[in-house]
Amino acid sequence: MEKNTSSHIRVCRSCLRKLDYEGYKKAGHNYAKKDKIYNRFSLEKFLEENRRKKSFLPKDVEIKSWIIKEDNEYPKNWNELSRTYRKKVNWKCEKCGKDFSNRR
Repeated sequence: MEKNTSSHIRVCRSCLRKLDYEGYKKAGHNYAKKDKIYNRFSLEKFLEENRRKKSFLPKDVEIKSWIIKEDNEYPKNWNELSRTYRKKVNWKCEKCGKDFSNRR
């Protein structure tokens, strides 16, 4: 990317689901509703509404917020990012706790 340019980064759908932002998770298989929530997401509005909460973001948001670009393509160093993150969480699923250390 050139200096002094900007790029719009979209919100991660996985984060919307984890946060159940505006009912995203509850929308289930209603993809039209999910798309509407996704398309009108405003980071500025979200941060303003949640600025006083200490744990409003998923643990992995610092990675997920920048790995997926607007066109939903993974960055070239995705394998490295993925491996680094999985190592950080000790190869365990954060949702169910299953150990995947044998799949390194």
